[in-house]
Amino acid sequence: HNCPHLAEQTQQHQSQRIMDLTIKYDGRVDNHSSLAHLWNDWYAKYWRDAEFPFVMVRFEDIIFHPKNVTTQLCECGGGKIRTDRPFQYIKDSAKDGPGHGKLSERTGMVQAWIRYSQPLAPQGGFSPLDYEKCQEYLDPELMNMFHYQHAPPSS
Repeated sequence: HNCPHLAEQTQQHQSQRIMDLTIKYDGRVDNHSSLAHLWNDWYAKYWRDAEFPFVMVRFEDIIFHPKNVTTQLCECGGGKIRTDRPFQYIKDSAKDGPGHGKLSERTGMVQAWIRYSQPLAPQGGFSPLDYEKCQEYLDPELMNMFHYQHAPPSS
């Protein structure tokens, strides 16, 4: 199975079946039509539906511009970035504890730079069916808001 495995061909290869997703939280269960629909639904709860102030920060902005993002977030919340010492970069994985996998498999700052600075592979490395379904399922408004583009097609 390829991730994100949004759909699969039926045995007869005549039709496609969407891969639904169930998320169990403490005290509730959410059902989504696929992993792409979860992404759409999650961000829509804030972007479209929230009646309170919120901030959304793209992961890649934290990776590639940590000082600038941290400064803007601090000032947005009414604070000021410390000037009495240099900005401190956390080079190791910020995730700690047994729930975050093996220490040797965690991604630190340099590994994240390498991993997320590569050009997108054709079809994002997805199967042809998942690539097609990403284009169909991912909300174009959210993609635009986050300045995301679909991976290039295969040649």
